[in-house]
Amino acid sequence: MKILFLGTVLLTEELASGIELLAPHYGFTPMFQDENADITVTVCRGEKDKLRVNFADGKAEIAFDKKNHFFRGLGLLLQKLQAGSTAIDICENVQFNMCGALFDVSQGSGVINIPTMQRFIRNMALMGINTLMLYCEDSFDVPEEPYFGYMRSRYSEADMRTLDDYAARFGIEMIPCIQTLGHLSEVLKWSNVYGDITDVRANLLVGEEKTYEFVRHLIEAATKPFRTKRIHIGMDEAFMLGQGKYLNKNGFKSIDELMREHLSHVMEIVRELGLEPMMWSDMFFTAPGTAQMYGDANLRQESIEAVPKGIRLVFWDYYHVRSDQFYLDYIDLHRNFCEPIFAAGISSYESYSVNWARTFNATSHGLSACRKKGVRDVFTTVWGDCDAECNVNFTLLGLAHFAENGFGNSEPSRETLRERFEFICHAKYDDFMMVRHLDHLKEDEDDQLEYTNPSKVLMYQDVLCGLYDKNIEGIPYDKHYEKWAAYFNEARKRGEMLDYIMDFTYHACHTLALKATMGLRITAAYKANDRAELERIMKNDLPELKCRMTALRDSHRIAWFKTYKPLGWETFDARYGAAISRFDSAIIEIGMYLNGELETIAELEEPRLPYDGKDSPQFLNLAYSRIAFSHNLF
Repeated sequence: MKILFLGTVLLTEELASGIELLAPHYGFTPMFQDENADITVTVCRGEKDKLRVNFADGKAEIAFDKKNHFFRGLGLLLQKLQAGSTAIDICENVQFNMCGALFDVSQGSGVINIPTMQRFIRNMALMGINTLMLYCEDSFDVPEEPYFGYMRSRYSEADMRTLDDYAARFGIEMIPCIQTLGHLSEVLKWSNVYGDITDVRANLLVGEEKTYEFVRHLIEAATKPFRTKRIHIGMDEAFMLGQGKYLNKNGFKSIDELMREHLSHVMEIVRELGLEPMMWSDMFFTAPGTAQMYGDANLRQESIEAVPKGIRLVFWDYYHVRSDQFYLDYIDLHRNFCEPIFAAGISSYESYSVNWARTFNATSHGLSACRKKGVRDVFTTVWGDCDAECNVNFTLLGLAHFAENGFGNSEPSRETLRERFEFICHAKYDDFMMVRHLDHLKEDEDDQLEYTNPSKVLMYQDVLCGLYDKNIEGIPYDKHYEKWAAYFNEARKRGEMLDYIMDFTYHACHTLALKATMGLRITAAYKANDRAELERIMKNDLPELKCRMTALRDSHRIAWFKTYKPLGWETFDARYGAAISRFDSAIIEIGMYLNGELETIAELEEPRLPYDGKDSPQFLNLAYSRIAFSHNLF
């Protein structure tokens, strides 16, 4: 399809490079001179906070306020035309000034590679997203700090500049997002290098001159590649602030005093560099003596006074899934400081899958509260805690849902979301939605609102020690995963662009269909002295399980290398390698028992207790070491 774009010379030149980048991926040929076109599109500036798309008789018009709105409008036009529409009349009300996305590229060592990030930028452009943050704890180069991100995956200055240039073509502002207080355990672990500026494990030492030399290096390196003057300086979840080296040197000070002191130093650097900062707000809402984020609804005057002028606070929450009220209350509380920015979240940081019920409900309630209260700056977060087990491509559906909330007065219908997602992302909505069944046996949405991650827990728990076996007694996880292995076996064959993540999901289900209840089966046969069953498991099932997990590892590795920079994968080599090695040990140990070389199987003599005293299958554990081992091996 040949499309002629008409408008003022300046306007078409501003949009041309982005249009040309989209063309080969969305089946059209752009033209900017009067040639033989299939349709013409007139582009023009429209009303503030309005987007209009009209089409009839081969002629279209896109009237837009901001550059990113144009690309959303172009996406809507192409989507409707490819669906066979002959008349289009769309008018959307833009709800937010900032409609952004944040991707964590540090906590899971999953640094999204440049081609994948550029594809995400194209997708976001058609969704109407206009802001992009890459959350970097130590995932960027700092020339003065050779141990910063040492032997960890990270972006070079050239990488960041490449992405900023690419995003700018679509009107997407890239904002550096770093940490300048807490969340720096991967840096501060180099104790001989950074011991002088370490308070406790993950926190910088407040008030130390060398601390602010270090912070200046980070801020200068983080901002250098980008056009924007905005920066996110982090400062969330600084647990145990002032209770380590600071306490020994200076005595006790309150959180408010420490935040005031630290912020004054960091703001001095920020002002010198002419930057416009924002930061997470939770430390000002943390009740003294606790680590409960937003646990103090009774604001202290000292907290309000600790926030200097010239900084925006980011109110983040992804947990309140049943009403708007929490969000409404905390927006009001934030306005005691300044006009807040709100951050929603996509629940992809718990396991191999995404919890869509939590994602959609929390996002909908949070953004509904923002619309009601007139909060105009919002973004959604994609966290990669515990090594980014969920491939970031799965979160595209959550990104589409978030974006649709920004261009209407209410929650988008599921059919609207389906159509938008499938056109923009070249993937099947149902396949992405069904990924939730890696962790949920029931279709009941209320059940899915609870945190649980059996896919991760049952994948990594030891086949003989079975720390979670007591919790899953009587639950047919084997049949559940057999069913979904069959589904994803078909999904991976559809010929879609992201089939490799469906292949990974198939192998995860195929492995869990055998592994989920393997420990229970081995234990039952041992306790019943069913030597024939133990021999069948030893000779048939455990070797088959080893083959399935090897295939899972191979599929996961391909998906990782297609999505992320390679450094960081070594964590999964270690995890899969440990599990496969334990299968070998189980085969040998059961064989020695059956041959009379061992009197007992020691692991199976241990009683099976509910995990951590909780007799419930609604378990959640993010830490691999607490899943795979009863002792702190790693």
